[in-house]
Amino acid sequence: MTQPQSPLPAADRAALAELLYPAVETDLAALRARHGAPRELPEGAMVTRFAPSPTGFIHIGSTMAALLCWKLAQQSDGVFILRIEDTDQNREVADGVRLIIEGLAQMGVHAAEGPRLDGSEAGAHGPYQQSHRLGIYHAYARDLVARGRAYPCFMASEELDEIREAQRAEEAPVGIWGTWARCRDLPVAEVERRLGAGEPWVLRLRSPASPGDRVPFADRVRGELDLSANYTDAVLLKSDGFPTYHFAHPIDDTLMGITLIIRGDEWLGTAPLHVQIFEALGFDFPPIAHIAPVAKQDGESRRKLSKRHDPEAAVSWYAEAGYPPGSVIEYLLNLLDSAFEDWRAANPDAPYTDFELSVDRLSRASSLFDLVKLGSVSKEVVSRYSPEQLLGAVTAWAAEHDPDFHGVIAADPAFAGRAMNIGREGDPPRKDIACWSEVPELYGFFFESRYAAMLPAAYAQIPEHLPDAAVLGALSAFGGELAVQPGESSRDWFGRVKAHALASGYASNSKKYNKRPDEFVGAIGDFMAVLRVVLTGSLRSPDLHEVMDILGADEVARRLELARSHYGNR
Repeated sequence: MTQPQSPLPAADRAALAELLYPAVETDLAALRARHGAPRELPEGAMVTRFAPSPTGFIHIGSTMAALLCWKLAQQSDGVFILRIEDTDQNREVADGVRLIIEGLAQMGVHAAEGPRLDGSEAGAHGPYQQSHRLGIYHAYARDLVARGRAYPCFMASEELDEIREAQRAEEAPVGIWGTWARCRDLPVAEVERRLGAGEPWVLRLRSPASPGDRVPFADRVRGELDLSANYTDAVLLKSDGFPTYHFAHPIDDTLMGITLIIRGDEWLGTAPLHVQIFEALGFDFPPIAHIAPVAKQDGESRRKLSKRHDPEAAVSWYAEAGYPPGSVIEYLLNLLDSAFEDWRAANPDAPYTDFELSVDRLSRASSLFDLVKLGSVSKEVVSRYSPEQLLGAVTAWAAEHDPDFHGVIAADPAFAGRAMNIGREGDPPRKDIACWSEVPELYGFFFESRYAAMLPAAYAQIPEHLPDAAVLGALSAFGGELAVQPGESSRDWFGRVKAHALASGYASNSKKYNKRPDEFVGAIGDFMAVLRVVLTGSLRSPDLHEVMDILGADEVARRLELARSHYGNR
């Protein structure tokens, strides 16, 4: 083991701290009281944080982590914090903070503490952007230097490259450690000379470990682990004075009172370093959970969902497609906690906020993101919408993403509401809407402008083996003796249709027709297909009796006449 503390006398360490950080607060107790006052929360309440970097759109995997943090706080009457880790100024994008806040809001996730869209902040433990907390980091940096736990390093990139090459040649562990840490014990006078010469420098941790050391580590997801200890003198503050993630998060998590750190498992390898930094700062290491990433099936293997290659990686994609936020949240809860699916089946009408998520049930393996499964979950969620909720949600989506369809809805909202609600009040209810962008395709046939665009190509779906005379006969029957009578039920109407079809030479089912096609005009399904295609433009549609009821007798008659004209003039 190397010595964790500098051999410099205490007076020299104090002088070095003053030299490096002459104008920062030295009363850490007062600083902590000001930025980390204890909260008055009920017993068992959790304080969690989501701490993204403002480097672009918010990733669906990040959203899942945020949902986990928010849910744990919500169900324990705790506090969920949004903290912005913006210490890498080169990667920050314009409006990055706004994109994060809006992305979370789209998923129904709102932080109790953190930055707001108007530039203000909520909460008494701020600032909540790391770039605004430099004075705090520098105060703790000064304390580390004064206690011999950190030191200034002036090695330039060329020197660092030479060290790495030498270490590889000697087959030594690569990094700044031991005798390779050439600036560890520089005299105060030498540091002062170099500062005066304007040499750039970084602040490094003085690691107490050596290569080969091990450290026990407890993780809430992975259990008890035995990890390689960190032996390198990691950078705490960069040459621009901004902290690395390794230095900033122990200070922020401690001052903000985080009770459980949740982060991606890509950070697991750095946990021993963070244990050292917490210890050097004099902080207790809080419970921590490293969660698996969101993955995508790619051929025979899985890969991490990619911002560059997968559009569904962006939260904005779900808003554009029109997935209800509740659908995405419920699907993510499925990925996070295997118990959610059974809970939802047992509590079909309960809000998802009633579900008690457990960290102990989080999976160690990557979560496979499946859009088909998302669609299935979303159909269940949408099936619980009231007619008013459905119309309002589709109208709001169309106003932003499909202006033409929005105009169609706005022309007669009452009619549009009836059309979109068809079959949804049955037992079981119709479940065919997964996202609002599907509605124009599923129900566009109800609206004259959309219906007109389907014709005459839609007629090509009428079974080819039906002669034109049979099609015209069916059209005449539906427009005459088989027209729905006032008050006639679907069952009674279809009974009349079936009797007419059988009397007209149609088989009672396709199996019978396929077995003896020469004896029948077609199957009764073919007879119905004529009406289905003519009225809806598709072989797949909601119940025809309900379709005709919503369209009204005049519109049904008009569509039948259009089809008769088409077939009569061929």
